[in-house]
Amino acid sequence: MKWLEGGDPTVPKHASGSWPSKVSPTNAKEWQRAVRGFRSGLARLARQSREADLLTTRGEYSRLGMLQAIASHNSYHAGQVVGRRQMLGKWPPPSGGVTW
Repeated sequence: MKWLEGGDPTVPKHASGSWPSKVSPTNAKEWQRAVRGFRSGLARLARQSREADLLTTRGEYSRLGMLQAIASHNSYHAGQVVGRRQMLGKWPPPSGGVTW
């Protein structure tokens, strides 16, 4: 996100450098805050995809390529969540869902 907004974020040397230092959320209030933050980030990404020239580049990356990488990353983790919930017998969610 920072890159799309003109920043120059540092990339950690190892994957562990991108993980939070503590386990969270630890309660329902923190979970709701995390969900709001994620949704806010998605809204910012949607704005980026509508308001900017997706073919412009910075260095070797285009805005479109960065958006595609973020979408792939989020899709991967969403699949992990679904897989874990299936293993726990908690899928589909109470609100319904596709169950093929």
